[in-house]
Amino acid sequence: MSIGFVIAVFFLEENGMNKNKITGVWQTTKGKVKVGVGHAIGNIKMEVEGLTDQLKGKINKNIGKVKAAAKGTKQPE
Repeated sequence: MSIGFVIAVFFLEENGMNKNKITGVWQTTKGKVKVGVGHAIGNIKMEVEGLTDQLKGKINKNIGKVKAAAKGTKQPE
């Protein structure tokens, strides 16, 4: 986990996002980068890892939305 991610988590939590949603956004973004780089260099394994990261990210984002709904807090999109 990078220092930038830790700072982003702190900032976004202060502005109403929960850790699951933040992690989901991070994983989705990381996955998109992996897919792009993997495709560019012809590395199928990296592309698959990227797709997996994107799926994990979407799952975490939805978990965050459900937790927010259960708490009754409005989450930014």
